[in-house]
Amino acid sequence: MESKQEYKSYNIQYQVDENGLQMNYDQTILYGYVGGEITKLEVPDSIVEIAPHAFEGISSLQEVMLHEGLQTLGDYAFHRTSIAKAKLPSTVKDLGICCFTQDDMFLDEFEPCHYIELEVDQDNPYLRSDGQCIYKRMEDGTEELLLCNQSNITSYKMADGTVRIHKQAFLGCSKLTSITFNNQLKAIEEDVFNDCKLERLNIPASVENMSNLPFLTYWTKCGSRYRITLKIDPENRQYFNINGTVYKRGIEGNSLICCSSNETIIPVQDGTTIIGAKAFAECSELEKVILPDTIKVIEKDAFRFCESLTTITTSEQGEEEGLFLPASIEMIEDSAFFGCSIEVLNK
Repeated sequence: MESKQEYKSYNIQYQVDENGLQMNYDQTILYGYVGGEITKLEVPDSIVEIAPHAFEGISSLQEVMLHEGLQTLGDYAFHRTSIAKAKLPSTVKDLGICCFTQDDMFLDEFEPCHYIELEVDQDNPYLRSDGQCIYKRMEDGTEELLLCNQSNITSYKMADGTVRIHKQAFLGCSKLTSITFNNQLKAIEEDVFNDCKLERLNIPASVENMSNLPFLTYWTKCGSRYRITLKIDPENRQYFNINGTVYKRGIEGNSLICCSSNETIIPVQDGTTIIGAKAFAECSELEKVILPDTIKVIEKDAFRFCESLTTITTSEQGEEEGLFLPASIEMIEDSAFFGCSIEVLNK
């Protein structure tokens, strides 16, 4: 292949071939496309990685052919193209977030961003598909759920041996109302169930880490956010439920990490030291929070857009509206009360 042009951008040197494809000099990494309108793409045999955002937003692209030897698809590599389905060769090991996603934002009937139909080569030793979700096989014999590529599913039972659900795995599964976890699951990454219509999640005792819990939610048709009710197994050593809120145990005190309650008044458990980031974010019905005298930190966006919130107080304060924080407070991070109607009286 003869290079027509050479470029250097963001400390990356690459060349553009006669087809408009941007590649490194070894012709192993595909960075993108700079030619005219393209409807079909055949990835060169030498490519082992397609870089993040490589073909993002190229709406004319309808078909892609991936060859054996390709190992990695970066985040958003083919996001918002017109590709409807693709086959992953047996050599692919890693799939980035939203590597093959599309949305219908320009159509009359908007559908959430969702993964396209993906077929995994049956000889792939790294990935497998059960027809609904794609799993990554780990060296220790466990599996991690990467993504669901059937956006019309209404229920799903997770495979035994799954220990992690990756970020945005069920992106765009707007009809999903029920999911059953296994008893080996250890981690749930952030934004896993955005757009889903789950009303309740039963978190097993095995779960040790849940990222960005407040966004275990979906957008309703009217544009408001609906919070999923979380039920933590009593045997779970990391998390527990009280008064519709979820706490994580810590050596120096507990952290309140998520409110899934529709109550207007929430008392925070004694011994809690941290109100986590976005813990109460967008709790539109919340009017009052009662804090214990052990609270030290209110993290970023903790009460963001709690539009009805008028009072944060301690058990020793009266009924006066406003922000009355305990003397134990050491830090309030940025935007903790952004979008609230509460009047700041005491910090």
